[in-house]
Amino acid sequence: MGEIEQISVPLIQENFSRPWRRAWPSHLPISLDYPHVPTWWILERNLDQFADRIAIRFLDHASLLEKQALTYSSLVTQARSLAAGLQNLRVQKGDRVAIYLPNSPELIVSFYGIWRAGAVVVPCNPMFKEQELETQVRDADACLMIASGEGAATAAAVAKKIGIPLVLTSPGAGLYAKDVIFFEGLLAEDPRHLSDVFINS
Repeated sequence: MGEIEQISVPLIQENFSRPWRRAWPSHLPISLDYPHVPTWWILERNLDQFADRIAIRFLDHASLLEKQALTYSSLVTQARSLAAGLQNLRVQKGDRVAIYLPNSPELIVSFYGIWRAGAVVVPCNPMFKEQELETQVRDADACLMIASGEGAATAAAVAKKIGIPLVLTSPGAGLYAKDVIFFEGLLAEDPRHLSDVFINS
C-alpha cells in the first residue's frame, strides 16, 4: 500500500480539566497516532508474523468450553472470501450491509469481510423484533442482510418486505435454499477473486 500516513486524533484542551485527568498515568499519552488506512489493513499488516496465532476463541457461555478457534490466517482468509462473495452478489463500494448476528466468529468475519469489499457495516441488535429491525435496515438503506439461524425468521420477514437478499450463517426454520444465500457458500469463494477497493480518506 506504500507509505502509511500517520494521523493524530484531535486533542481537546478541556480534557486537561476533566476529572479523570487527575488519575491519568503521567507516562501515558492522552491521544494516539493511528495509521490512516482501512481497518482491514490493520488486521492484515502483520499476517506473515502472526498467521498461526489464535485470533478468536469462541466459548460456550454456560460451560466456558471452547467451541471454535480461528487463527489470524483463517480469519483473514474467511474475511477475504466473504468479501469476494459479496462482490459477486454485486455489493459495491459504499453499499450498506446489515448484520443481524449475536457475538460469534461469524460476526467478526462479517465486519472484516464487508469492510474488505469496500462496503459499510450496519450492525443491528440481535434482540431486535421485526419492526425494530425493519426500521433500522430501511433507514440505513442496506442492500443485503447477514443473519444467524436463530434470527432467520425475523430477518427473512424484513428482507422480504424490503426486497433485499438474505445471507444466513446457519439454516433457519422454515427457510429453504431458494429463499436464502448461505454464509458457508460465500466463504467457499476464492479470495484471489477479490477486487481491491480504494477507500477515500
